[in-house]
Amino acid sequence: MTNSLWGLIYRTPSNSSKEYNDKLVNLMSEATDMGYSHILIMGDFNYPEINWETWNTKGDRPNSTENKFLEALQDNFLYQHTTKPTRWRGADTPHTLDLLITNEEEMISNLEYMSPLGKSDHCVLSFDFNCYVNIKRAPKIANLYNHGNYKEFIQELNKIDWHNKLNAENSIDKNWNYFLTILKELESRFVPTKTMTQIGKKRNVFPIDKKNERVN
Repeated sequence: MTNSLWGLIYRTPSNSSKEYNDKLVNLMSEATDMGYSHILIMGDFNYPEINWETWNTKGDRPNSTENKFLEALQDNFLYQHTTKPTRWRGADTPHTLDLLITNEEEMISNLEYMSPLGKSDHCVLSFDFNCYVNIKRAPKIANLYNHGNYKEFIQELNKIDWHNKLNAENSIDKNWNYFLTILKELESRFVPTKTMTQIGKKRNVFPIDKKNERVN
């Protein structure tokens, strides 16, 4: 049977402490590790520096709270569905602050950005949440490329005598297969993995509209 986890989050922009933001990052991992087949986490996350169309942040700040949050979503294979501005006021720059995060890309459909209610400066998000019937399958091993040890990876590549190993006497296929074998072997040594539970799906749509989902 299916089991789902729904969460509503408000991240205040006034608290920039490392402990506060680390808890939010860790929450993403905890949610995926609990074994739920359907995860929906939504709310006002207040990350104006993130461009959700490119999944990048402004400037070169790899240790910023925004980058740490992006890495947490990527490491846990989560999807974020809102890409257009959800908050604007007067002459302020519009930003995408209200997020819809799921563990499957197809869980959200028919997403609409509707006018704010009352005096709110955040839009109303209307969408369909697509639920499925579980069919258990063998776990999938996924590579966590963002956490690879590429320094030692490159060092091992530099130790190989490529001139002799990939010589002109060999066929192109033979040289190519040798190269792929080396890459796969080094990948298994220097790129960590994570076991992901695979879920078969049979769609059953639950419509969520402005009557029962409001982002303030």
